[in-house]
Amino acid sequence: MLRLIGIALAAVLSTQALAQPVVVGNGGSYANTTPGNVVTVGPTAGQAQDSGVPISSLPSFSGLFTANHLVVGGPANNQIQDAASIPTTAPGAVIVPRGMLYGAGNVTAAPSSFGNWGAVSTACAGDLRKVLEAACFQITGSATLGQPTTGYLYTQEAYPNPVYLYNSSGFNNSTSGNTGRTAAVAHYTKVEQAGQGDAVGNTVVCGLDGQTLAGATSFLANPACGLYDGNAVAGASGQYLNLTEFDANDNGFDVAAIGTVINLTRTVGTGALGATWIGFRVQSVGSTPADTAFSASGSGGFKFGLDLSNATLDANAAAITLAANQRIYGNVTAGQFFPSGVSNTYFFYSSANSGWDFVVGAQPALLLQSTEAFIYGPTVQIASASTNRINMIGAVTTVAPQIIAFGGDTNIDLSLSGKGTGTLVVPNVATGTPVASLCLDSTNHIVKKTTAGSCI
Repeated sequence: MLRLIGIALAAVLSTQALAQPVVVGNGGSYANTTPGNVVTVGPTAGQAQDSGVPISSLPSFSGLFTANHLVVGGPANNQIQDAASIPTTAPGAVIVPRGMLYGAGNVTAAPSSFGNWGAVSTACAGDLRKVLEAACFQITGSATLGQPTTGYLYTQEAYPNPVYLYNSSGFNNSTSGNTGRTAAVAHYTKVEQAGQGDAVGNTVVCGLDGQTLAGATSFLANPACGLYDGNAVAGASGQYLNLTEFDANDNGFDVAAIGTVINLTRTVGTGALGATWIGFRVQSVGSTPADTAFSASGSGGFKFGLDLSNATLDANAAAITLAANQRIYGNVTAGQFFPSGVSNTYFFYSSANSGWDFVVGAQPALLLQSTEAFIYGPTVQIASASTNRINMIGAVTTVAPQIIAFGGDTNIDLSLSGKGTGTLVVPNVATGTPVASLCLDSTNHIVKKTTAGSCI
């Protein structure tokens, strides 16, 4: 049976009464039919059969039909008409794929005329004879799609091509993965690119007119233009909601691949009604936290995990932003899809300390504030590329902290000096005759003098 879907065609021109409804021409292909014979409806509704009557034996109908056009029933019972002559404005206008009438399937030359796809009224005015399906469809009337007060309403009966796919078939061979798996698909498209330029499976162009919602206080209340959206709803525990998935395979060739490219062309940055531009956003709106907002994995590996080096930033130069007390962790253990748990090593901006806190092994290690830096731990090593270095050792109350030379040599001097003509200043905190003094020897080393009197 012929599938009557597509664009509305032009005026009821002519009809001819017949003994039974017929379809003449090459509008379809059916089993058990003879080429050149008339195909009739039957033997039951929704079927077609060979009438046994050759088309050549039918009357010519005085030139009422055009060669290679589809002939359909109507406008009344026991009548037929040239489908290409039915007007879009006629009551009960038949909708037929134009390509069905003109042998769609091989476009070898440019169309003879073009529609103006800037408006729905002129888009389908071009030469669509080789197009399988074309639709210039309008939804008008302020209440046509309903007027809900809450929630979100779909009105399938007002859409050009609503599809309901129900699948109770399917198979998955593995119980631990998706190996040996079938697919049920509502719309399947295969594109083979054998030319130049781009070959694209689906292109959606959505443009907003000048309408806004009176009294709107947020951009979310105004009309929107969406290219793709949808919902995935689970029906049992353990199921998988896979919202979007793409595969790119170089097939052994040196090619380029980018998973997703989003071009944002913003020329006005006023931000009225809270209008914002975001290249990628993940929203967790359930009562339980999602496991991760972004995850990268795969045995092939990556050269860079996150690259912002090509980003042009404004005066703030905010390549990465974190709120106070949000942490960056190191030494985590990777899980299958996200870390199995966080470690006890991290750093963050502490609102309590008004500075950057570095924690290693659950112990505070470093605090950087605007005017001070604190290094924690019983021993702090100030190292360099050389073997020898100094240790600074803290102490409890009543015990003096220490600065000690440390390294691989058996004996290591500790040099303290000023810059230029500057000297080492030791505060005078004692009175009376000292029982011990620090003096410089002939090699400018500090030595301890235990007898009273001058160092000279």
